[in-house]
Amino acid sequence: MKKMVMALCAFAITAAFAISDSDYDKFDTLDESGRYKEALAFLKPLAEAGDGRATTLIGYLYEVRFDSYGEGIKWYKKGMELNDSLAYKNMGWIYYLMRDYKLAAKAYEKASDLGNVQADAMIGNMYLNGIYYTRDYKKALVYIQRAAEKNNAQALTDLAICYENSYGVARDLNKARELYRRGAAGGNEYAQKALGRL
Repeated sequence: MKKMVMALCAFAITAAFAISDSDYDKFDTLDESGRYKEALAFLKPLAEAGDGRATTLIGYLYEVRFDSYGEGIKWYKKGMELNDSLAYKNMGWIYYLMRDYKLAAKAYEKASDLGNVQADAMIGNMYLNGIYYTRDYKKALVYIQRAAEKNNAQALTDLAICYENSYGVARDLNKARELYRRGAAGGNEYAQKALGRL
C-alpha cells in the first residue's frame, strides 16, 4: 500500500509551505491502516495554514479513499493554487482520463516545471505516442530520460520501447531488455509482458 501511495504522491517539496517528512509519515501510517477520516482530520489544519501538499493529499483522500471525485478535484485545484506539483500531476491524470489532452498537457507541463517526475514521464509518453503533441522522439526522450533517471517505471518502459524500435536512438535489444526488467520490477505491466516476448 505504501508503494501505491508513494507512486500517487511522488514527494517533491514545491509549495510555499510543505508538509514535513514526519507529518507525511503520520499521514501515510493513517492511510495505510485505513484510518482515512483520521488522516483527513490530521491534514485539514495543515491545509488551512496554506500547505499545498497537505491540500493535495486531502484531494487524494476524497478522490481515492472516499470515492468523491468532485470533492477530490476541488482540493486538487486548491493545491494547484498553492503551486503544488502533485496537485498539477493529479489533475493532469484526471484530464488525461477525460481525454482533454490539452488541459492534461498544460497541467503536466506545470508539474514538470515544479520537478514532478511522473509528469515528466507522462509528457514523454505523450510525445512518444503523438497524444496532443506532434509525435517527436527527440522531445519524448528528453522527458523520458529525465524520469528514467529517477527509476520511474513508465519512463523506463517507454525508454525500452525506444531502444527496441529505434525511436530516436539506435536499436539495442540488450538495452531494451534491461530497461524492461527495471520497468517490470517497478510494476509496469507492459514491461512485464514485453520481457516474455523478447
